[in-house]
Amino acid sequence: MFEQVEWPRFGDAERSAVTAAVSSGVWWRNEGQFVKRFERTLADFEGAANVLAVTNGTHALELALMTGEVAQGAGVVVPAMTFFSSLSSIQRHRSYPVVVDVDLESWTLSADWPKVTCDVPLRAVMPVHYGGVPADMATHQELALARNLFLIQDAAHGPGIAVGGRALSDFGGLVCYSFQHSKLLPGGEGGAITFSDASVFRRALLLHNCGRGVGETGYAHREIGSNFRMTEFVAAILIEQLGRFPSLAEIRRANADRFCSRLRAIPGLALQRQPSPPDRASSYLIQARLTAPGAGARQRDRVVKTLVEKGLPVNRLYPPLFELDAYWKWPEPGRSIDDLRARCPNALRIGETGFCFHHRILLSDPDVIETMAEAVALAVLQALDAG
Repeated sequence: MFEQVEWPRFGDAERSAVTAAVSSGVWWRNEGQFVKRFERTLADFEGAANVLAVTNGTHALELALMTGEVAQGAGVVVPAMTFFSSLSSIQRHRSYPVVVDVDLESWTLSADWPKVTCDVPLRAVMPVHYGGVPADMATHQELALARNLFLIQDAAHGPGIAVGGRALSDFGGLVCYSFQHSKLLPGGEGGAITFSDASVFRRALLLHNCGRGVGETGYAHREIGSNFRMTEFVAAILIEQLGRFPSLAEIRRANADRFCSRLRAIPGLALQRQPSPPDRASSYLIQARLTAPGAGARQRDRVVKTLVEKGLPVNRLYPPLFELDAYWKWPEPGRSIDDLRARCPNALRIGETGFCFHHRILLSDPDVIETMAEAVALAVLQALDAG
């Protein structure tokens, strides 16, 4: 049995930061300093011109749609393989999710999305850096610009992702992050958006602060906004967590290379393709799928069950979005589930046979990583032999 790896990592620095935030007696961002400090620190780290800290990653996506003035009733392109929040943010905005397939190697948004036909006008596209593997942003940016579509990147599985050696914000639009407890930069909850356009950033500041400017007094509400403000307590923790991030990321990357090298040698198993420099993944998840003839959900579930019993943090993948009951509460008009299954064969294949390992295993000692890989190899072999 494998011992559970501690996550999140924290210590006296986080305790002192929270105490300092409490002792300040200023607990909200409009008068405090911790949120502002975190925004500046994250902007430097991610190479972004402007950062807005918000309550959580789901709200970051919702605010991005509001800021981009994506119209109700318009379509938003979103990959089939992603977490529910990518979908729900579109639905709650009362735009339509136009769910499209993913690339079979990278598991990110397929560059063929412009070929999809739909009955609603497209207004935005939402590439997702799934598992921390960067989407093909150079292509998606070009395709979005050619069609005058607003670009929203879902980087909930970041930070630390780069495309061609460039920061995600270099590709324009908005980049949305999550700092939920399980994420690489954990604050319990929390989120952020980076901006490349200063005017869009200024509008988002209004929208996230009940429609008025940060630091303003009185009741000059100029936008139909809401309250998406991050608290000073969360920001205080995140400042310290960001200080830990580079050293932990280095350990993760080295162990991800070690783990993936071993997993690639397992017959009947294919990994989500990891990028080569100058592209950089965040190593949020290590993901794989069964490829042996006849392998399906039953064999995949056997693998997961066996490894969970051994103490490994492994799980099934997110199901394709259109397999969620919530999708059908506000679906793309005129499309049946059979239509979407035909549109997204790669997502179906990955969703049925795939599983993932949480990033905390990548903080294990190298010899433990080797032993984990051996356990995976045995579990796959036994599951495939059982049929």
